[in-house]
Amino acid sequence: GWCPNDGTSGANNLDVRDAWPGEQYVDVVGVDSYNWWPFAYTADEFAARLDKTGPNGAPHGLDTWRAFAEQKGLPLAICEWGSTAVDKDGGGGGDSPGYMETFHAWLTAHGGTGPGQVEYEVLFNQWDNFELWPDTLQPQAAAKYRDLW
Repeated sequence: GWCPNDGTSGANNLDVRDAWPGEQYVDVVGVDSYNWWPFAYTADEFAARLDKTGPNGAPHGLDTWRAFAEQKGLPLAICEWGSTAVDKDGGGGGDSPGYMETFHAWLTAHGGTGPGQVEYEVLFNQWDNFELWPDTLQPQAAAKYRDLW
Protein backbone atom coordinates (compact mmCIF):
# COMPACT_ATOMS: atom_id res chain seq x y z
CA GLY A 1 0.00 0.00 0.00
CA TRP A 2 0.84 3.68 -0.27
CA CYS A 3 -0.47 5.93 2.50
CA PRO A 4 0.00 9.69 2.79
CA ASN A 5 -2.05 11.93 5.07
CA ASP A 6 -5.11 13.42 3.38
CA GLY A 7 -4.09 17.05 3.88
CA THR A 8 -0.34 17.19 4.39
CA SER A 9 0.68 18.01 0.85
CA GLY A 10 -1.61 21.01 0.60
CA ALA A 11 -0.55 22.30 4.01
CA ASN A 12 3.07 22.19 2.87
CA ASN A 13 2.35 23.53 -0.63
CA LEU A 14 3.37 20.19 -2.14
CA ASP A 15 1.62 17.91 -4.59
CA VAL A 16 1.31 14.43 -3.08
CA ARG A 17 0.83 13.01 -6.57
CA ASP A 18 4.53 13.74 -7.22
CA ALA A 19 5.36 11.02 -4.65
CA TRP A 20 3.24 8.36 -6.40
CA PRO A 21 5.57 5.37 -6.95
CA GLY A 22 3.48 3.75 -9.70
CA GLU A 23 0.80 1.09 -9.95
CA GLN A 24 3.43 -1.63 -10.29
CA TYR A 25 4.46 -0.97 -6.65
CA VAL A 26 1.07 -0.33 -5.04
CA ASP A 27 -1.91 -2.65 -4.56
CA VAL A 28 -4.10 -0.21 -2.61
CA VAL A 29 -4.14 3.58 -2.31
CA GLY A 30 -4.21 4.41 1.38
CA VAL A 31 -4.85 7.65 3.18
CA ASP A 32 -4.89 8.79 6.80
CA SER A 33 -7.89 10.99 7.57
CA TYR A 34 -8.91 12.65 10.81
CA ASN A 35 -11.85 14.71 11.98
CA TRP A 36 -9.71 17.78 12.34
CA TRP A 37 -8.89 20.87 10.28
CA PRO A 38 -11.79 21.59 10.22
CA PHE A 39 -13.58 19.53 12.84
CA ALA A 40 -17.01 18.23 11.76
CA TYR A 41 -20.01 17.79 14.04
CA THR A 42 -22.68 17.38 11.38
CA ALA A 43 -23.28 15.51 8.13
CA ASP A 44 -23.13 18.82 6.24
CA GLU A 45 -19.75 19.69 7.77
CA PHE A 46 -18.46 16.20 6.89
CA ALA A 47 -19.80 16.51 3.33
CA ALA A 48 -18.15 19.91 2.88
CA ARG A 49 -14.74 18.24 3.23
CA LEU A 50 -15.29 15.34 0.81
CA ASP A 51 -14.50 17.10 -2.48
CA LYS A 52 -11.66 19.29 -1.25
CA THR A 53 -8.42 19.49 -3.19
CA GLY A 54 -5.11 21.03 -2.24
CA PRO A 55 -4.09 24.40 -3.67
CA ASN A 56 -2.40 22.54 -6.52
CA GLY A 57 -5.39 20.27 -7.27
CA ALA A 58 -4.01 17.30 -5.33
CA PRO A 59 -6.53 15.06 -3.54
CA HIS A 60 -7.43 16.23 -0.05
CA GLY A 61 -11.02 15.16 0.73
CA LEU A 62 -12.04 11.53 0.91
CA ASP A 63 -13.99 11.63 -2.35
CA THR A 64 -11.05 13.18 -4.20
CA TRP A 65 -8.89 10.37 -2.78
CA ARG A 66 -11.46 7.81 -3.97
CA ALA A 67 -11.31 9.37 -7.44
CA PHE A 68 -7.49 9.22 -7.38
CA ALA A 69 -7.59 5.52 -6.45
CA GLU A 70 -10.18 4.83 -9.13
CA GLN A 71 -8.03 6.61 -11.73
CA LYS A 72 -5.13 4.32 -10.74
CA GLY A 73 -7.42 1.26 -11.00
CA LEU A 74 -6.97 0.47 -7.29
CA PRO A 75 -9.12 0.28 -4.16
CA LEU A 76 -8.82 2.86 -1.38
CA ALA A 77 -7.95 2.14 2.25
CA ILE A 78 -8.39 4.48 5.19
CA CYS A 79 -5.19 3.38 6.95
CA GLU A 80 -5.73 5.59 9.98
CA TRP A 81 -8.75 7.61 10.96
CA GLY A 82 -10.10 9.15 14.11
CA SER A 83 -11.82 12.10 15.67
CA THR A 84 -9.97 14.41 18.04
CA ALA A 85 -11.53 15.42 21.33
CA VAL A 86 -9.13 18.28 21.98
CA ASP A 87 -8.42 21.39 19.92
CA LYS A 88 -4.66 21.49 20.43
CA ASP A 89 -3.70 23.72 17.51
CA GLY A 90 -6.72 25.48 16.05
CA GLY A 91 -8.04 22.55 13.98
CA GLY A 92 -11.07 22.00 16.19
CA GLY A 93 -12.11 19.15 18.43
CA GLY A 94 -14.90 17.81 20.57
CA ASP A 95 -17.29 14.91 21.05
CA SER A 96 -18.92 14.21 17.68
CA PRO A 97 -21.28 11.24 17.39
CA GLY A 98 -22.47 12.92 14.17
CA TYR A 99 -19.04 12.43 12.63
CA MET A 100 -19.04 8.74 13.59
CA GLU A 101 -22.47 8.22 12.06
CA THR A 102 -21.70 10.14 8.86
CA PHE A 103 -18.27 8.57 8.37
CA HIS A 104 -19.74 5.08 8.88
CA ALA A 105 -22.45 5.83 6.28
CA TRP A 106 -19.79 7.06 3.83
CA LEU A 107 -17.71 3.91 4.37
CA THR A 108 -20.76 1.70 3.89
CA ALA A 109 -21.78 3.51 0.71
CA HIS A 110 -18.32 3.14 -0.81
CA GLY A 111 -17.17 -0.21 0.56
CA GLY A 112 -15.75 -2.89 -1.74
CA THR A 113 -12.58 -4.11 -3.38
CA GLY A 114 -12.86 -2.51 -6.80
CA PRO A 115 -11.17 0.64 -8.10
CA GLY A 116 -12.11 3.63 -5.95
CA GLN A 117 -13.96 1.50 -3.39
CA VAL A 118 -12.96 1.45 0.28
CA GLU A 119 -11.38 -1.94 0.94
CA TYR A 120 -10.69 -1.42 4.66
CA GLU A 121 -10.37 1.13 7.44
CA VAL A 122 -8.32 1.25 10.64
CA LEU A 123 -9.36 3.32 13.67
CA PHE A 124 -6.51 5.28 15.29
CA ASN A 125 -7.28 4.56 18.95
CA GLN A 126 -4.24 6.20 20.52
CA TRP A 127 -3.46 9.18 22.71
CA ASP A 128 -6.10 10.60 24.98
CA ASN A 129 -7.48 13.03 22.40
CA PHE A 130 -8.30 10.27 19.82
CA GLU A 131 -8.94 7.29 22.09
CA LEU A 132 -12.42 5.75 22.11
CA TRP A 133 -11.59 2.72 24.25
CA PRO A 134 -10.92 1.76 27.03
CA ASP A 135 -11.01 5.38 28.23
CA THR A 136 -12.29 8.34 26.26
CA LEU A 137 -12.76 12.08 26.26
CA GLN A 138 -15.53 11.50 23.68
CA PRO A 139 -18.24 9.45 25.42
CA GLN A 140 -20.99 10.16 22.86
CA ALA A 141 -18.76 9.45 19.86
CA ALA A 142 -17.43 6.28 21.52
CA ALA A 143 -20.99 5.05 22.16
CA LYS A 144 -21.94 5.76 18.52
CA TYR A 145 -18.82 3.93 17.32
CA ARG A 146 -19.74 0.86 19.42
CA ASP A 147 -23.29 0.95 18.03
CA LEU A 148 -22.16 1.15 14.40
CA TRP A 149 -19.10 -1.05 14.25
